Amino acid sequence: MTVVNAGHLSPLLYRKSGAVESPIGKKETGVPLGIDDGVSFTACQIPLEPGDSLILYTDGIPDALDVRGAQFGPKGIHAALGNAGGATPKQLAERMVKAVQTHAAGRSPHDDHYAGEFRTHAVTVARRSATNRLRTAEKDT
Repeated sequence: MTVVNAGHLSPLLYRKSGAVESPIGKKETGVPLGIDDGVSFTACQIPLEPGDSLILYTDGIPDALDVRGAQFGPKGIHAALGNAGGATPKQLAERMVKAVQTHAAGRSPHDDHYAGEFRTHAVTVARRSATNRLRTAEKDT
């Protein structure tokens, strides 16, 4: 799969085995769209195998605060997804949202909380040449 990240948090790759990976590095994460007309973005290749899930989420998930003001953070996300076994994409999203709600302990969210996932059933490879301002980078995972 080819992904371009324009200033958002890196999606997470939940492997069928249960491993959780960050397939896009910080250097491949661009600035948000619309900030600068002259910015180019890097396209990252994320190798997906049947049964893998790609997890997309807004910054409201890691930024969620508990009653003491501590953020949910990346550790909270990884803990929520850990030991999920063969969970479906819907179950992964529900686990993450439930963990955020538990962390917040009734505190109203100060930002949106969105988690979306999808799973591969078959791997299809499509190749396309890079366009004028789009560079392609292979990301080993």
